[in-house]
Amino acid sequence: TSIEFPAIYDKFFGPLFSFASIDITGAFPSVPTIGTPLIQVAAGLTVLGLVMYLMFEDERIFGSTLSQYVWRRDLIATGFESHNALLQKLPTDLLETQVDPRVSDGSDSLPVLPLRVAIQLDKSNTDQTITIEGIEGCSGEGLTVKKLDDSLEYVDDQGHRRELRTIGVRCARHERRLTALDQTIIWPFHLRPACCVALDGGTPCGVSTGKVYSCGKQYLGEDGITTKVCTFAMCEAHCRLPVTDLLISVILSTVRSIKEKGPLWLLTVASIAAASALYTPVIRTALMIVSCHPFYQCEFENCWSWIDQKFALAAFLSLTVIILFGVGLPVGLFAILYRRKAILEETFSCKEYGGRYTNSDGHMLPEEWSRFTRTDNTALAGQYRDLEYKWIYFAPMLVMLKVAALLPAILIEPRTIEQRLGCAVIEMGIALLMFSTKAYLSPLVAMSLRIGEVHQLLLLGLQNLDLVTRNDGNGDLADVMLVVTVLYIVYSVFVFFVVALFPVFDTIIRDRALTTRLHSHGLLRTNTIGLYHVPSLQPQVYSGG
Repeated sequence: TSIEFPAIYDKFFGPLFSFASIDITGAFPSVPTIGTPLIQVAAGLTVLGLVMYLMFEDERIFGSTLSQYVWRRDLIATGFESHNALLQKLPTDLLETQVDPRVSDGSDSLPVLPLRVAIQLDKSNTDQTITIEGIEGCSGEGLTVKKLDDSLEYVDDQGHRRELRTIGVRCARHERRLTALDQTIIWPFHLRPACCVALDGGTPCGVSTGKVYSCGKQYLGEDGITTKVCTFAMCEAHCRLPVTDLLISVILSTVRSIKEKGPLWLLTVASIAAASALYTPVIRTALMIVSCHPFYQCEFENCWSWIDQKFALAAFLSLTVIILFGVGLPVGLFAILYRRKAILEETFSCKEYGGRYTNSDGHMLPEEWSRFTRTDNTALAGQYRDLEYKWIYFAPMLVMLKVAALLPAILIEPRTIEQRLGCAVIEMGIALLMFSTKAYLSPLVAMSLRIGEVHQLLLLGLQNLDLVTRNDGNGDLADVMLVVTVLYIVYSVFVFFVVALFPVFDTIIRDRALTTRLHSHGLLRTNTIGLYHVPSLQPQVYSGG
């Protein structure tokens, strides 16, 4: 609206920018000019009210999460005996705990054939009969197994043919798909951790930390009142996940996690995302109206010099949005996050711990911060889960920087050297902040933000250089600007692929390559060998883990 781009560049990216900035008039020219601010104001204030209301509930959940985390960690993880005294240091309004009416059921341990036997079965040929000796519980000469085209059959003690089954990707009791769950000795709070049910060589596996693939089905107990949760699970070493099932497991894990957190959590996350998306375009439009920007001169001809009813209404709404949404949202989020940081510091730096969970600066140790954020299921946790502890309120800072970047482009007279200089100073300041801080735990995310600032500076510099070259009659730099923006978009898509999808595909590719290499030497991978039930033994209730 204030910086003039070459016609070709504007043709390619103008509609995209209008749509991304929720510029109703720019995206849909038939809509009256006043339509954009009215729609944006209504949407912004609605989202702001929703976010502020939901934050109260999110704070209650945070208090409950923190108190339960401290209790579980001190009592179970470290055996610290002073947990009652330490919990009293938390503000009283945060000590409310959520009573979970669910209880863990007993997991079925599943005896499996030894690895040497499974290898022998997997290497056997179709129609080949194999007699396996030394299997506990098998009478006579041992277990006789015949390999068919797509299954294995054995003969039981009564002479009946039965299929030799494997432990697959589904719960043996409920036939429900197993999904990945990241467990620690602290999380989940209320339920006993799901333990691996494999009984390998008579020894229960019982692995319950790290990534386990669990059932998690909820069902009514025999009394018809108690809700039970199935804790049938397999550890990574025993779970066999083909490529398709691995992808399904990733999707189902996300769906079940959202369902577990509840609709209120989903609504809060969606509201925060909507507020972030609306923030820049709504504040930009409000600032343009109150500053009598040339874009709205046809709509408000006299502006502040002769205030008519239409401009008075638009100015009132714009000022309301600037105060409540522009200032209120980042300040509100900053205050909430600052309060959380203060509570965390007071809790984890208690003298009873003797500096066990803090460094010399009084900040939480990185490993303790990581362990806590993995258990923090509040909606606002997404704002700081990927940040260093000392930068917990970095997200609202970025929001306020967005407004700072808008000010010279809107408030200074368009297409003047002062405006361009103001934009350059603000962008340079933001770039210096991005390059001088190490706020993000992920180097890839930090690099993405820095590349974004480089893109902004390049565009600003090229736009000014383009103006000079056109005035000198040497053509424009539209092609160069197009290349810069296209490269930035390609990089952004690449980063999304690396962060969201690459780990899954990388695991699949590496597994296939290793499997092929071993097969070329006549070997089998342990995690690709069938995990077969011992047919002569019945599942037994296993309370391990």
